[in-house]
Amino acid sequence: MDRKKIIRKYTKLLIPLLVEELNELLQTVFNELEVEDPDELRMLLRMDVQHFDTLLENITSLIQREDTVMREAITAKTKLQIALCYLVTGASYRYLQAFYRVSRAAISSLIPEVMDAIFTYLENYLKVPQNNEEWKEIELGFRTRWNFPGCHGTIDGKHVIIQAPPNCGSEYFNYKGSNSVVLMAVVDHDYCFRYVNIGANGRNSDGGIFKNSKLRSDLENNLLPKG
Repeated sequence: MDRKKIIRKYTKLLIPLLVEELNELLQTVFNELEVEDPDELRMLLRMDVQHFDTLLENITSLIQREDTVMREAITAKTKLQIALCYLVTGASYRYLQAFYRVSRAAISSLIPEVMDAIFTYLENYLKVPQNNEEWKEIELGFRTRWNFPGCHGTIDGKHVIIQAPPNCGSEYFNYKGSNSVVLMAVVDHDYCFRYVNIGANGRNSDGGIFKNSKLRSDLENNLLPKG
C-alpha cells in the first residue's frame, strides 16, 4: 500500500474521533460554565441555566433524532445551543461550524427545526391582553411594584442582525453600521412580552416604527391592541 493510501485510510479513521473529542470538549466548556460562571453562560445564550433546561426538556422530543449506523445524531442540547447562539449573535454558519464542529448543511436545517419546535412549545406564551380588565391588571402591577401609576407597558426596539438581501441598497442599514430588522416589543411589569412588531427595516428609528405601527393607530382610536 502506497503512502497516500495509508494517509487517506488513517485520516478517515481519525477525523470522526477528533470531531467526537472536540464535541466533548465543547460540552465540557458549557457544563463548566453552568457550574462555575452561570452569568457568562447567560450572556452567551441570553437565558439562565434553569430556563435553558426547561426549554430543552420541552422541545427535545421534537428535535432529537435517532443515531444511525453511519453516525451519531446531533444532540438536542447542541441543537438548541447552536440555535440560541445564532439568534443572540447573528453569527454566520461558517463561524458556527467552526465553533460547534457541526457542518453548515446540518446547521442550515437544524436552526429552522429548533425555531419551529420553540414556536410549537411557546405559541401560547405571548398573549396580548384581551380586555380592559387585563390591561388594568398590568397597570396595577406597574403601580404597586414599580411605583409607576398609569403605565400599561414599556416599549423598546431591538435590532436583529441579518445578511442584507441582494440589491437592497441601504434599506436595512442601521446607525450601528450593520444590516438589521427591528423587533419592537411591549412588556409588562413582570418583563413578559405583551405585544411584538417585527420586520421593520433597520434604517428606521424606534419612533418611526411606532408611528407606523398598528399599535399606535389602535391606541389613538381608543381600541384595544391585538396581536
